[in-house]
Amino acid sequence: MAEAEKRVNQKLADLLTRMGQREQAEGKDQAQWNPDEALSHYEAALEHYAAAQEAQPDQPAAKRGEREVRAAMEQLHVNEGKGALEHGKSALAKKSPLAAPSLSEALAHFEAAQQLNPNNAEAQAGAEEARRLLPEAMTLAGQAEMRSGEEAEPQSSADALNHYEEAQSDFQQALAQKPGHRPAEKGLQAVEPKIAKLRQQVAREAEKAAKAENPGNQPAPKLGDLLGQANERPRDRQRDRQRQRARNDPGDRKNYPDW
Repeated sequence: MAEAEKRVNQKLADLLTRMGQREQAEGKDQAQWNPDEALSHYEAALEHYAAAQEAQPDQPAAKRGEREVRAAMEQLHVNEGKGALEHGKSALAKKSPLAAPSLSEALAHFEAAQQLNPNNAEAQAGAEEARRLLPEAMTLAGQAEMRSGEEAEPQSSADALNHYEEAQSDFQQALAQKPGHRPAEKGLQAVEPKIAKLRQQVAREAEKAAKAENPGNQPAPKLGDLLGQANERPRDRQRDRQRQRARNDPGDRKNYPDW
């Protein structure tokens, strides 16, 4: 009985290893042209290799494949981080708000590489540079959102509020990276009264609209619910924020965040 179980586990481990090898090959083919797709294949390969080693702990091909894939992912994250860092630096030199998403992406890639290999000096240096530049970039992004809010305010209080809340988030992130960053502090002090005022205004507008549509025999909605509904309106973006995190935890083999 034990011998039969051993043979079954051996066949399962071999099958899972071959599946991992196929995914690894696909990742290698995609690495130069489509890094996101390559990372998806590499993560699938890691899952197969891990399952193979659960079925047969001494499966050498699965162990070797896992080492190779982790090394490939590490290098891919470093390469992507370097590219995003250069884009971010170029945008920052032009005082463009587009610097923020590029630098955030760069930091995410470098941190992902460090999770795979804490001793990667190139990833460490890149992460440090991205963190150093992010406060200024996030402040520029916040200032751009404030301008967008001011432009939107005469036409739509809800759209303006969305822009102001984005600006608030940008300034807060800048201060989280660099406490005491004066431009971010000034931006936060300027935007918070606008947010407070517009939240009340949006709530009043939503309440008025709801009363016009709500029959008199039905209870009026709560102001908090109305404000939430107003804030769910589609946001008019002037730029693509693309702050989804690169891959938050490659050790867990999860899909991409929420740069």
